[in-house]
Amino acid sequence: MLEQDISDIRENLRRGSYPNEAAVSQGIVLRLLRTLGWPVDKPQVVYPEYTLEGGRVDYALCHPASKPRVFIEVKQVGQSDGAERQLFEYAFHQGVPLAVLTDGREWSFFLPAGAGSYDERRIYKLNLLEHEVTDSARKFERYLSHKAVRSGAAFTAAQDDYRDVAREREIHDPSQKAWAKLVPDEGEYHLEVIADCVEYLYGYRPGRDTVEHFLREMVHQTGAKPPHTPARPSPPSDPPPNAEETEPAEVMLPQPLDLGTASVGLPQPLMQPAKGSGSGLSPE
Repeated sequence: MLEQDISDIRENLRRGSYPNEAAVSQGIVLRLLRTLGWPVDKPQVVYPEYTLEGGRVDYALCHPASKPRVFIEVKQVGQSDGAERQLFEYAFHQGVPLAVLTDGREWSFFLPAGAGSYDERRIYKLNLLEHEVTDSARKFERYLSHKAVRSGAAFTAAQDDYRDVAREREIHDPSQKAWAKLVPDEGEYHLEVIADCVEYLYGYRPGRDTVEHFLREMVHQTGAKPPHTPARPSPPSDPPPNAEETEPAEVMLPQPLDLGTASVGLPQPLMQPAKGSGSGLSPE
């Protein structure tokens, strides 16, 4: 039943059948809440226009009656941006553990008691037109079913998902900080070293954009090896007549850049002497 409702709502959204906030509220929000087991005909349980000091919230899902457990703020389709602040203030001061902001198409589930910005306290963002129907139904059951809210399972799930989101953010932040150190200012040395090395080995100097692109790929492709570039051909082994024999110069090549969670290295041809050149590189 829930999946059928979501499928119908998706089609109506595509046809533009919800022209205003009231249509979203009645045609989407209440319809889904009813299917999720909420007694929408009992205003002390599904409390419309719940009034509190300084304003009101479109719906308060209550358990027991008149005790809000979830706040739902409804906006017109495409008009939900920037509405988080007021919703958070209401939810935080009322001690409501879960807050939902929706325009019918997008549903943002928040943990008001979490740490960080509004976006960092969002545990999930569901788009009915982009997510599979089965996935959407699973999220609604997880966070908004009457049974889950009454038992407290919805809030336990929200806290678990918040921790997962925070942990994932902690994993990605070091990579972003490492990249910030590479370009454009603090990484000038690394860019120049790579460009110098390529010029020495292959006779041409790559542009800055090319080197930055290479570094960016290495940061994001954790564990992936860069494509192999053929080694530059060695110079002829027979020296010209009467040429002085000189020892090949030893060239110190840059080592891989240690970025903590990701290791950025140079392509193999940039880190090893060309074949046939002995222990170092043959001078031009």
